[in-house]
Amino acid sequence: MDTQKFWQLDQPQGTPLYTLDVHNTQTMYVKRMFLVNRLRLWQLAVLVALLFLYINSASVLGFVLGFLSIPYAFFLARSMAVSAYKSNETARGKLVHYTFYEDCFTVQSSYSQSTIWYDDLYRVIVRKHSVCLMVSNRIGYALCENECPESVLDFLRERCAEKRKPKVKEILFSVLFALLCVLFLSYACMAVLARCSTSAETVPAPTPLPTESAIVEEEPTPAPTAAPTAAPDTEETISKDPISTGYDVIYETYLKETSTTYEFKLTAKGEDYIILNDTDDAVEFLQYDRDSANGSCALYVYERCPKGENGGWSRQEAQILNIYAYHYWDGATAASGKTGWGDAPTKEYSELTGE
Repeated sequence: MDTQKFWQLDQPQGTPLYTLDVHNTQTMYVKRMFLVNRLRLWQLAVLVALLFLYINSASVLGFVLGFLSIPYAFFLARSMAVSAYKSNETARGKLVHYTFYEDCFTVQSSYSQSTIWYDDLYRVIVRKHSVCLMVSNRIGYALCENECPESVLDFLRERCAEKRKPKVKEILFSVLFALLCVLFLSYACMAVLARCSTSAETVPAPTPLPTESAIVEEEPTPAPTAAPTAAPDTEETISKDPISTGYDVIYETYLKETSTTYEFKLTAKGEDYIILNDTDDAVEFLQYDRDSANGSCALYVYERCPKGENGGWSRQEAQILNIYAYHYWDGATAASGKTGWGDAPTKEYSELTGE
């Protein structure tokens, strides 16, 4: 894992009003995608249905294929969301922590932290049992049913009243899209009726001998082109890496007094660690190991490796000096006192990590 230092930015001021913990399972990931993109998915499904009508020259087959394509469009969107979830390692199964303040809210996980101000939101969509906090017209955070208490919904309804109103361009696009659908369906119905009427008519024969009557078919006219969707607005969010922050806090709290350096390094596998002491005899370093059992802490191992005659050293000969925990939500730390993987930790460490 490549880790980089981020700017240390001011944290939200004031007391948190509400906090929520949600798990990003595959089912919830797909459900949030549908909540954020509900209107666009319906518009896409309708456009696909109209396209089938046009390709089949407004025939009965076109109507059948058009209506059958609507659930297929949603099935395809779900398949794409599942694929995105499986390929996004930073999202799979992670615990996400929301904190709502008077003027902003924060979204925290083991890989990222974002602070979003209500005034900077593009739009807030509060439904009966869910809420979508839109950073732009295509990107947002969604809290589903049973994840968002009624008290939070009431707070967002009152705090973000202005942000709940649709944008003028959204209303205009919806009206134009509805007119397009009505006009196209009207044309399709008229074309089918005209075809059926023309097929039933016969032209009188000029001689006693029967002759074939010419059937005149109307050529379909191209359907109007849908207005292009407006480009998404870009919104700034404040982000930093909690794992890098954990390195700094552990160093300042426990290791600063005994360290002679603070140097980031990467292993051959791309895993980061920090060298704290480097002498002729040994090297001491701190490395992020994993998340804790309760998902709320990052665990760091402080190790010492003796050097050989040529100055080289190997992790296989490492001796554990201690294991530390950094709590993502409030920055609390704890030292385990462990010098081996099987040792019993301190009470403080056990309470913080759930191990």
